[in-house]
This record gives sequence, structure tokens and C-alpha cells, in this order.
Amino acid sequence: MGVEGRRSSPVRFLPVLADSHGGVRLWFLAWGGGATLFLTGCVGLIFDLLLPAQDNLVVTEGFQSDPRFGHREPERSLGRPYTAADIAKIAGVVWLELVVGPESTMAGDASGVMVDFAGRPHVLSAGHIAKGPKFKAIYAYLSEVRKSPEEVEIIIADETLDFSLLRFKDPDFRYDRYPALGDSKDLRKGDKVFPFGSPFGYEFMVREGVINKLDFGLNYRGFTQPQVILHDATINPGDSGGPLFNDRGEVVGLNVMGIHPGLSRSITTIYAAIPMDDIKTVLRGVKASGYVRHPRIGWKLHDTAGLNPLNFRDKKMPKPLRHGLMVTQVVPGQPAERAGLKVGDILLSVDGRAPQSGNEVARYVLFGRNPGDEVELKVYRETHWTEPEIKPDKAGYLTVYYKSGMKVEEIDFKVKLE
Repeated sequence: MGVEGRRSSPVRFLPVLADSHGGVRLWFLAWGGGATLFLTGCVGLIFDLLLPAQDNLVVTEGFQSDPRFGHREPERSLGRPYTAADIAKIAGVVWLELVVGPESTMAGDASGVMVDFAGRPHVLSAGHIAKGPKFKAIYAYLSEVRKSPEEVEIIIADETLDFSLLRFKDPDFRYDRYPALGDSKDLRKGDKVFPFGSPFGYEFMVREGVINKLDFGLNYRGFTQPQVILHDATINPGDSGGPLFNDRGEVVGLNVMGIHPGLSRSITTIYAAIPMDDIKTVLRGVKASGYVRHPRIGWKLHDTAGLNPLNFRDKKMPKPLRHGLMVTQVVPGQPAERAGLKVGDILLSVDGRAPQSGNEVARYVLFGRNPGDEVELKVYRETHWTEPEIKPDKAGYLTVYYKSGMKVEEIDFKVKLE
């Protein structure tokens, strides 16, 4: 996690609406750069400063999953690339009004997008709205109509990827103008993208930018996406959970936060969205309403090929004879430590496959395995030691010398995920 350029500059992550309180922490995610990270919350939820964290998720009976969720719809192309004016006409964008009681005081804003899940209309939005002040109600306003808002409730929240699914409380509510859901795997650096949301409560604003980076993961205080879409189209408090469109009019991500260097909030130039493919994967496999549980190993990985000798010293990391994905942290009491992995181990394979990046490892474990599964790891380990040797010096006196030794080995581990 980081930005290109000076490694000494701290990087701050600003959730567009509010901080995520706790959540599953997958310390196996890789992050680029070596910057210190700061995450500030309460950007859009003023009452979060006054009230303890609450659970706004509603666990419901008779929940029905949808294994076909996000199935690619027929193309809705104009025959040319979409412009910002075209995106502004797309129906199904949502402004969420978050209300706390007892006087119906508005706590903040969020954005979202309409989706068809299990045969019923739902809203996709940011996950961190599930934690915070206890909402008296959440109201959804649709971009294409001017009528009374509909009340919604959070039924699924993924604190790891930071998205939530909200259901309309009125069982008779009907909707049929869903935006097309695109495939984020088709995105390329430099592609044009359009955030559509309600910054600071100013309803339904479209902005335009390009994708800056795709091979980038977040790993800090519950925000642990193995990959995010970095772009330069401005998002602000209230945009959180709003759709990111491509130039074909398809939703390819959900906007969640802004990233800026240094301690000043006045410089914010890079913004992050959750890839739509990851959201599809989770919602297709979710078994019940509530918080989504992801597997975890309990480590941090860092690609040593991108470090210079001073980086190793500054990070207190051993410099290995070979480059690769190095284990830079083992979390006490979690599966990696219990299996015997150590800081300095170089990851050679996961279930027989050689990983090319930390993001690849994270995605495999997060989306390809379940809590309780066993993962087979092979690591390269250098064991260094010194041993005393007594021999005469040049003057003939017996002197203790210390001789360095090193053992190199490849070790197999079986790690049971939590």
C-alpha cells in the first residue's frame, strides 16, 4: 500500500464517509511502497465523534442468496464511448440519507447503485456505513425520479472489502432500470472512468478521470482489499459507495476513499474504488445475511525486488540472497505463527503454484478458499548464526573468533485458515 515516489512521505487514507471500526484483518495482503499510513474517520458522520460504534446491520430470516448475481447483461452501448453527459443520464444511482434520532437529525451522506439481487431490488454501497452511530433510518433517493425516498436497511456488510448490500423495507417496491454491471478485470491503466455520487450531499454529480493504477492493495485497519482501482476523478465525503462507470456505461467499481501524501488534507489527488468483480464474487457465494467472514493467514508480505539496501535496514528486514515475496510480519496467535512461519521467509508456492505478486496471493486466499481450509505453502529460509572458534592470533595468544554460518533450506508448511 503506498504511492509512487518518495518512500519517506507518509500516506493518508481518507474514507469518503467514515472510518471502518475493526473488522476482519487479513495481514497477508501485500502493499507497495514503504510509507507510514494514517486513516482518519468521521469525515461525513459528525455523530461518530459523540457516539460509540453501533451495528446498523439487520440480520434477517429467510435470506436468499443469488449465485447468478452480477451475470453480465447484454451490452447497452451507444456505439461510441460514453461521455460524462451520457453517464449523467444513467438511471439507478442512489443518494443515501443517514438519519439518527431522536429528532431525525441527519448524520451524513453516502451514495450507492441499484442492483437486482435474488430477484429483488437492492442498493450496493460502502461497508463502513454498517458501523458508526446507530441510524434511526436510512433513506434512498433515486437519481432519475423526484419522489418520496424509500427506506432501506443493511442486510450484508463486508468490512474487509468495505461494501454493503441494502434491501428496501417495502416488500412491494419494484424497480427495473438497473445499470449494467461491467467486468473490472477488463480495465486498463489510462482508461476513462466516471464517479457518480452525491458529494457533501449535493445530489447526483458526475466527474471524469482516468485509471492510474490497478496492481495496488490496501492493508490497514480493516481496509484490506487485495486490489483497488486508483483513479484521479475527484470523490469527496458523500460519494462513498457510489458507482464508478467506465466509458461503456457499465459499473466497474464502488468508490470508497481518497489517498493523499503528507499530513495536510488540502492535497488529495488519488482515489480508490473496489473492483466490481470482487463484489460479485463475494455476493455470489454469501450463505446468509450478516457480516461476511473471510479467511485469514495472519502475515504481511513484501516483494523484496522493489527495495534498495537502505529499505531493508529501515524496515528491520533481513536482506536475503534471493528476491521474492518476503514474510515481513507474523501476527501472534494467528495461523501463520502456529504453522511455524517466520519473518524473513520467502514464499515459493501456494498450493503448488508460484505467486507473482502479493495481490495474487491475497486474491487466491480471500476468494478461492474458506475459513477452516488448509493451505500448503513452500518457503525459502536462510538461517544465520555465529559460532565461537578459539585460535592463536598473530602474537600467539589464544583468541576467540566468531565464524558466521548460514543454512539454506526449502520448507513445506500446512496452514489452517481462520
